[in-house]
Amino acid sequence: MDRLEKGLHVSKKELLYDAIERHLILSRHNAAGEIIEQNARFTALFGSHEGHRSVNPLLEEGVLPTELSATLQRGETWRGRKSCYLENERELIVDLTAIPMMTPQMSEVLVLIEDVTAVVHAGRAQQQKQIQLKIDRLMEQKRHYREINRIKDSFLMLFTHELRTPLNAVINFSRHLLKHLNQIEHSKVVLMREEAKLTLQSGEQMLDMIENITLAVRLRDQTLTPHYESIELLELVQRLCAKFDPQALSLQININPALRIEGDYKAFGAMVYNLIGNAVTYGGGSVRIACRVEEGRFVLCVADNGQGFRHPQARLFDLFEQADVDAMTREDKGIGVGLYVVKKVCDLFGYGIKLGSDPLLGGAQVKIYGAIKELHVPHSHR
Repeated sequence: MDRLEKGLHVSKKELLYDAIERHLILSRHNAAGEIIEQNARFTALFGSHEGHRSVNPLLEEGVLPTELSATLQRGETWRGRKSCYLENERELIVDLTAIPMMTPQMSEVLVLIEDVTAVVHAGRAQQQKQIQLKIDRLMEQKRHYREINRIKDSFLMLFTHELRTPLNAVINFSRHLLKHLNQIEHSKVVLMREEAKLTLQSGEQMLDMIENITLAVRLRDQTLTPHYESIELLELVQRLCAKFDPQALSLQININPALRIEGDYKAFGAMVYNLIGNAVTYGGGSVRIACRVEEGRFVLCVADNGQGFRHPQARLFDLFEQADVDAMTREDKGIGVGLYVVKKVCDLFGYGIKLGSDPLLGGAQVKIYGAIKELHVPHSHR
C-alpha cells in the first residue's frame, strides 16, 4: 500500500482509497502490460500471475492498447469498459481505470477493475423487457387493425351484396322498358327513351362500381383464384367501351383483331375497364387505346388528354387513393379503386405496368406489358 501511494499523485490517491474501500479488483503492471502485483480479488478471478511474465487477461494480446498507452504517456488516467469470458465460460464485464505511476518514463500502471457484469446484465434484461413490451403493443395494434379491416371488409361485402339485388331490378326493368319503347314511334316517347337509357346506364355503372370494390377486396386478401384463358383483346375493349356514353367521348382504338392474350377474362376485363374509366373520368374527353407486339409480348396503352398524374406514382396504386386529396372539396369523380385493381391484377398475372405522359394526347398514359397467348396476323394487317 505504501509503495503504491508513493508513485501516485495526490488526486489519484483518492481513486486508490476508494477502490480499496469498495473492494475492487486491483493489479499493477509494467509498461508491457505484464502483471507485477495483484490483490486477492484479482487472484480469485484470474489466478495468481505475480512473479510470472503473464499479462492481464483483460488487456489486448499482452500489450497495452494504443489509445490506453498514449493516454498514460501523457500522465492522464484512462477509463474504459471491457468484457471477457472466464474459464467457466461466465461472461465478465468490467469498468477499467488505468492510472500512470509517478516513476520515470511511466514504467508502471495501476489498474482498478470494477465488476459491472450484474449491472450490465440487469440493464440488458430491462432493455429486453422494454423491447418485448413494445413488440407486444405493436402486435396488439396489428391485431386491432386486422379486426378493423375484417369488419370493414365484411361491411363492404354485405353492402355490395345487398345493393346488387335492387340494382339488378333497376337494370332489368330499364332494359325491358327500352325494348318496348323502341317499338313505339311517338314524340313523347323519345324523352322517356332517353330517361330509360340514362337510368340503365347509371344502374350499370353503379353495379360495375360494386363489382370493382368486391374485386379489390378479393385481390387484397388474395382470395381470387385466376382462370387462364385466351382473350380476344379487341372484342373485350369494344365491349367495355360500349359502357360509356359515345356522345361525350372521342375514342381511338388501334388493336389488331387477331391479337389474343393469356389471362383471366373477368380480372383482365376489370383492369382494362378501370384504365378506360380513369381516362374518361380524369381526361378531357379524348381517349386513345392501342396495343402492339414487342419481343413476344403485348404492350397495351390507354391514354387521355387530361392533366396527367398530379401525385407521386406510388400513392396512385393505394386503395381509395384519389387524384384530389381533399375528398370533401374535390371536383374529380371516382372512389380511388381503379388503379389499385389495375396494379393488383398486374401483380397477380405477372404483367408490367408503367405510368407516364402521352405524347399524342398530352394527358396521362398507362402501359401494360404481358405475355401473348397466340397471334394470328392476316395478310392485310402485315
